[in-house]
Amino acid sequence: MQKRHHFIPDSYQRNFINNEGKVWVLDKEKKLFQTNPTNIFAEAYFYLLPGTTEEEQLRVENLLGLIETDFGAIYKEKINIGLQMTQMEKGKLSYFVACMYLRTKFMRNQNLDMYKKMRSAMQEWGEHYKNMSDEQKETFASLHHSSDSATITIDDMDYAIENNNEIHTEQLISLLPEIADILFNME
Repeated sequence: MQKRHHFIPDSYQRNFINNEGKVWVLDKEKKLFQTNPTNIFAEAYFYLLPGTTEEEQLRVENLLGLIETDFGAIYKEKINIGLQMTQMEKGKLSYFVACMYLRTKFMRNQNLDMYKKMRSAMQEWGEHYKNMSDEQKETFASLHHSSDSATITIDDMDYAIENNNEIHTEQLISLLPEIADILFNME
């Protein structure tokens, strides 16, 4: 099973290599160095999902690989030499750019931060509700009519916080078509 999963694709980084096949990196400590693209922007099993087979566990990593392969060909055959893309190539490029936005550690951490803030707000609201008068509670209850709306609990937030990596990976796939469509239709 492939261990290292890139959140900035190796194929994308290769467009910035020098004559030695290295990219320049400025790390968090402001240290400047050169390295092979395979060594950076990766984490062990970043896109690993639960499953009984390797194919199930790596379904997102494998899909990203296909999208990256398409991008590599489009970049080499069209973008790099300034040729116009077909609509199909524009669509594939839109998927690649959407992946670049959704797949990062930053996005994963944003999700986790959002879940933590939602949990905290729910907890604060629960405390506020306990201190309301019966009349205030009745008024509040009358404002919420819909039986169609989903209820999210603190337990749901705890689950989201604990399983953020898996949720982020699944969301990447579910949000990908929507984001790609927005990009495709931009002028």
